[in-house]
Amino acid sequence: MLPIGVVRSCFRECRGTPRQGFFAPATRGRIEFDKKLQPDCTMGLEDFSHVWIVFVFHMNNNAKHNTAARTKRGHNFKTKVKPPKLGGKSVGIFCTRTPHRPNAVGLTLAKLDRVDGRTLHISALDLTDGTPVLDVKPYVPVYDAVPSATCPPWCGEHTTHRQAVSFTCDAIDAIDAAAASGKLRFYNNGSEVRRAIQQLLENDVRPEVAYRRFVDNGPQAMMHFRFDMLKIGYVRLSNNTPSPSPSAAPLPTMQVCEVTLESARDARDMDLGRKPRY
Repeated sequence: MLPIGVVRSCFRECRGTPRQGFFAPATRGRIEFDKKLQPDCTMGLEDFSHVWIVFVFHMNNNAKHNTAARTKRGHNFKTKVKPPKLGGKSVGIFCTRTPHRPNAVGLTLAKLDRVDGRTLHISALDLTDGTPVLDVKPYVPVYDAVPSATCPPWCGEHTTHRQAVSFTCDAIDAIDAAAASGKLRFYNNGSEVRRAIQQLLENDVRPEVAYRRFVDNGPQAMMHFRFDMLKIGYVRLSNNTPSPSPSAAPLPTMQVCEVTLESARDARDMDLGRKPRY
């Protein structure tokens, strides 16, 4: 299959991208369809509030493994993963939404804000910038919503940990200045940027295993992710936020304390590996 469009997103890379778009409804992006599709391909879509997006996990790092599983004897597809909320326990890949699948195809739901010809402006997304789009379908509640559906506790409602998030005065000033300068791609209001960042950190954007090395550096080790044209630095202040589960440890408080505006040249050099991201 060939992509029919590409996602332009406030998420520059996998780090900082939420596991599900509904964790951060203030996040923004757009789908730009290929020019070979006539603008009337979106006619009538403005009557829907949400869309399903079929896409390719283009930032996967397991393509070589999948190729070997298809072409070489003795190599098999990876069949189990360790979801972040299972504390190191493994389950089969087909009961998770891991991007590391035999076919790197994903499905996500996003809010459709408006339609502009071949461009769909979306929010509440979990897709990185440059994601290839294979198809877009309208979300139809009477067909797609199943109120009686069930799922195991580890991926149920209690996985949304609303931990506390704060911003230093310097971080607020830097965000407001960046938004007012017109150099951000999806925002022109500092409060909207802060709301999106807060929503991301409320559920902890860091994959627990991949970023465990930061925890080992101490309780106030600086952690970073890129959002729109900003590099966000934050720390864990303390474990004083009550957990939604009585048996779980208290949740940490996150504080955004470092905000740097990237230039277009900085972003290009980072993407090409000429300059370190963090």
